[in-house]
Amino acid sequence: MQLIVNKESAILDYIQTELKIKAKTKVRLWLKSNQVCVNGIVVKKADQKLSIGDKIEIGKFSGDHKAKIPAWFKIYFEDEHLLVAHKPAGILTIDVTGKTHKTFFHEVSKYVRENNEKAKKIYLVHRLDLEVEGLLIFAKTAKVQTALKDDWTNTEKIYYALVEGCPKEESGTIESFLHEDEDRKVYSGPRTTTAKHAITHFNCIKKINEDFTLVQVMLGTGRKNQIRVHLSEMGHPIVGDYRYGADNKIKRQIRLMACSLEFTHPIKQERLKLKIEPSKKFMNPSHYDETY
Repeated sequence: MQLIVNKESAILDYIQTELKIKAKTKVRLWLKSNQVCVNGIVVKKADQKLSIGDKIEIGKFSGDHKAKIPAWFKIYFEDEHLLVAHKPAGILTIDVTGKTHKTFFHEVSKYVRENNEKAKKIYLVHRLDLEVEGLLIFAKTAKVQTALKDDWTNTEKIYYALVEGCPKEESGTIESFLHEDEDRKVYSGPRTTTAKHAITHFNCIKKINEDFTLVQVMLGTGRKNQIRVHLSEMGHPIVGDYRYGADNKIKRQIRLMACSLEFTHPIKQERLKLKIEPSKKFMNPSHYDETY
């Protein structure tokens, strides 16, 4: 039996409501006996939070399904070759300086070591900025990592950005040459031998009110801070992005997320498409207190 989640809820309440089960004890028994699986991972906790788009399976599962799940991040796809996880805002993807282990790479590595009998190591395929959340792919072998990177131009990446104001155009393309100053801040400038050509496509999805708009972004190129720079220079900085001109009265969390990934599985040669939706917190710009 399969269910696709269409609203945020605790798993016990969701199953009980969707299947019209009178007694919660029945659902609790399913959970306790490893009969409930979310996105390929066995779930035992009745209060496990669900997000829109999660896939619930109910039945008897083999040892291939992991009973232990991360406490604070979600895995949306996993097999013996790779996994795709949702990185929260506020944590580094990886720290190349080696100064801290408080990175998403470290946490996913720990999860794989503890839950996978064969794979004991993961390999980074791409990154997201510290304050950007969203889907990240990790390979479980160097071969898979290389294959994913070699096919990266065929990987479709879509972002959501909650921006200040309402763009005059419903959709369009922003194109410029990007430079980086001494403070590592990126900006558009003249075409030079060191400038990096950047192309960003945008489409307005939803006007929240007169002050905020949800924008869908697709990259023509993948440059450092590209989306943040282009939207800011268009006159609509991303909510919470102080570095690129956003209103500093709003609680700092850059409202930018990598919401969709579509790529070819390097071993199975199947086209995979994974998508997440923005949370209520992401969509609510009215945080006027401390910075995080």
